[in-house]
Amino acid sequence: MNTVQAAFGGRNVIGFDLGHAHTTLATMSVAGRELKILEISKRKVQTTALKRRYVGSEHQRNGSTNGYKLLFGDRVFNHTPPEDELHISFKRRPSHDPIYQKNMAEFFASVLSDIDNSGQLQGWSQTTIIVGCPSAWSEQERAWYQQLLTVTGYPQPLVISESRAALLHTIVSEEAQVKLQDFDNTILVVDVGSSTVDFTLIHGMKSEEPLADFGDDIGGAFFDQAIYDYAVAHHPQPEQLRSLLALNRNLEPKLLYLCRKAKEKYFDAPDDFEDRNVPGFAEEVGTIMCGPIVNGAVMAEILAKPTKSGKPWISTFAEHLQRAKQIADAKGKPVRVIILTGGAARMHFVKETIDAIFPDSKLFVDSEPENSVAKGLAVWGRGDILVNSFRAEVDRLFATEIPALLRSRQEQLLDLLTPTLADKVIDDFVTPGIFAWKRGQYESLASLKAAIAAQTAAWLSSVEGQQLRVEIANRWWNDYVRQDFQAIMEPVCAAHDVPVGSVDIRVPFQLDHFSHNELDVPIPLGPLLRIVAYIIFWAIVWVLPLGGPILAAFITLLFKDEIDRFIDNSMQQLNLPVFMRSTVSDNKIQQIGKQNRVRIAGVMKQKLMDDAVFMENLNQQLVAQLRDDVERAVQKIARRLYSGV
Repeated sequence: MNTVQAAFGGRNVIGFDLGHAHTTLATMSVAGRELKILEISKRKVQTTALKRRYVGSEHQRNGSTNGYKLLFGDRVFNHTPPEDELHISFKRRPSHDPIYQKNMAEFFASVLSDIDNSGQLQGWSQTTIIVGCPSAWSEQERAWYQQLLTVTGYPQPLVISESRAALLHTIVSEEAQVKLQDFDNTILVVDVGSSTVDFTLIHGMKSEEPLADFGDDIGGAFFDQAIYDYAVAHHPQPEQLRSLLALNRNLEPKLLYLCRKAKEKYFDAPDDFEDRNVPGFAEEVGTIMCGPIVNGAVMAEILAKPTKSGKPWISTFAEHLQRAKQIADAKGKPVRVIILTGGAARMHFVKETIDAIFPDSKLFVDSEPENSVAKGLAVWGRGDILVNSFRAEVDRLFATEIPALLRSRQEQLLDLLTPTLADKVIDDFVTPGIFAWKRGQYESLASLKAAIAAQTAAWLSSVEGQQLRVEIANRWWNDYVRQDFQAIMEPVCAAHDVPVGSVDIRVPFQLDHFSHNELDVPIPLGPLLRIVAYIIFWAIVWVLPLGGPILAAFITLLFKDEIDRFIDNSMQQLNLPVFMRSTVSDNKIQQIGKQNRVRIAGVMKQKLMDDAVFMENLNQQLVAQLRDDVERAVQKIARRLYSGV
């Protein structure tokens, strides 16, 4: 069985695009990648509309939640008597308006109930619901919206930006021919919806926070209302029509709905209706017929009408595009990619205007813009489940198996460290220092020891010294740890649709990471300096006449607490005046490293291994720095999973 299937089989995500004009639902299995549009009352795209058909007495109507039958979608327009309560286009920013809250909650619950009854989804306990909202909504508004759409018996939905969802769908869409790297640049998402046109500037895909987000109430409903106004004004019996509309509160929303349908048909093939009206949408209103009037001349007149800005629609739209361009350019992040989505994006002049203002940018237009947000929400939801589960597993491993693995390989790290460090200290600091002492440059052995210790400490703290420790740590990682680390990570990666190579950390310790992170260079410095001091003393005593007994005592006491006091006392005993220092053999000084390197490195390693505090600090540093590098890999993995590729 596929390991992702074993881990997440039966878990599903629903992308719920509750729009001002239309509602669409898409589903995706967490264990797979196939996107499917769910049918809402046997339609893949359902109208956002509801109707309350009251029954019983007046008392029941006003005081009982059971006093009406709720209908939703296109069927609410089949019969619209005045006693019914019809609502359309009610999706907007969350507010305390009780009618708004009631409409949103009941419509959302009715759609979920319809999906439940249709048998398209098996069980809700393993289902996650993702709902979209304009990216300009604040965190508080999103929290209100989430609470408003929380329905007993169904999962509480998560709320994310519709613009982000449209972007994700563009990436996974087979027809888009878009590469993930295309989205490393600044992206402009243009969502031409029913109520608004929203413009969202996103620099790359790493943050939910946009560079800019703004919109205008010039969505497709502007044309619906204009067509409706034109139809009423140019009706053969306008006054009688207005009287009938006043008598039945439901006739106006029904006619607006018909105007929307006529508009959509017109923009599907505007050349077909240049000189004739779009047919098929006239309705009997009382004793007269009324329907939208849509043709080339009428649309030209509507396009010349001022919007709320005082300018025609295309001019207003172009100004917003120019504003987005200026914002991106001012930040030094020019727009390279444009995503065009929304049901009203099919209006031909939308694309033409974008092409004119952004001639050098890549423009991606979804062939089914009504579905793009719902599908993108489902893609994001699947990614969110996988990412959160993957992060939790990585956290678990870094609390258990990975520290144990690194701890079990510490001895090999010291096997690499101590000979290298001993060679460096002896060749570059101890040997030259003893020659300088022999020539009288230091008054005493204590001052020689202090000088060599200071030089060594300065070098270990320098970029060169830090780089040595980094290189040793990386060599240790690749020779002794990496393969076992991969074995630990492999089942977790396989269960989350993550290629194992995504966390194949080849160089976990990098010097440039330590300049901006709260991390230390691997291998703590303090204990090393103390061990280096012992090496210095060892070398000094070894080359001096009569130093043999003291060296033997030094070796005996090396692992005892009184070793530092012993070293200080010995320096006093061994201090030679300058005229006697010539008795120290140059050859013996040169032979320090050759005769003692292995022994010094071995003693140094044992001293460090017996220092429990040092070993624990060493492990903590190694774990922290590896965790830092793995987190970078996880961020890349999250980006891939959220994008669905």
